[in-house]
Amino acid sequence: MKSLYVIGDSHAGRMANNVFDVVQAPLGINKKYSTCSSTYNYRILDHIDSGGNEIFHGMMSNLFSIENNEIKLTVASTPGRSALNFDYDFYDYMQYWDSKENIIMPWLGYIDIKNWLPQKNLKNYKNVDEVVNIYVEKTLNKFKKSKVIFLTPMPQFEVIISARWANFSSDPAIEFEDRHTTHLEFVESLKNKCRLMNIEDPIDVSKILNTEWITTNMQFKRPLKELYNDHLRPEFYSKILREIL
Repeated sequence: MKSLYVIGDSHAGRMANNVFDVVQAPLGINKKYSTCSSTYNYRILDHIDSGGNEIFHGMMSNLFSIENNEIKLTVASTPGRSALNFDYDFYDYMQYWDSKENIIMPWLGYIDIKNWLPQKNLKNYKNVDEVVNIYVEKTLNKFKKSKVIFLTPMPQFEVIISARWANFSSDPAIEFEDRHTTHLEFVESLKNKCRLMNIEDPIDVSKILNTEWITTNMQFKRPLKELYNDHLRPEFYSKILREIL
């Protein structure tokens, strides 16, 4: 049996919402008996902004798992987490995942690109290559027995409504052009680092979605309070999930 473990931000969680429809429904399995979810809540320092202010981020983790005779899939979603500061040792359940039978699929970097990497005046700023190096090396150090296949970050959204009106420091308004350029740099750096470490090239999410960035027609727009938020409509997450499987 193939065992896949996807570790990502809120996009991984949105993708997990489609797990039953993609994996189990075709087999006629009752949803009630095929999925489980657990939630872990913490709060930890994420960044220090240009003014020296400490920016805290919730460390909530949603854990989804599903299994049949062919595959076991587990998705760990930690909304708002960056590739730079994600701590694999923070969540106890990950200590059991390192095995030669398992495939680890990290899917982080979107938050770094959206919020932090374009802000080069941040205290203790690290550039794209530095972030990617830290991200890849700490992943390989954590999962030494498993096969590791990275996913490239979710492409940037052309139009989003952020929470900058409430807290600019934790949800800054970065121009799309800057975010998209940084995304391309991050993806290229991630590919180069994977080749340097002699592991498989990352799965390219942009190619799966057949787009370089996320347009408004791809976005989730209901309910109204989530108008143009930075998440996709379910059918696009299903495409990514099918490719992973």
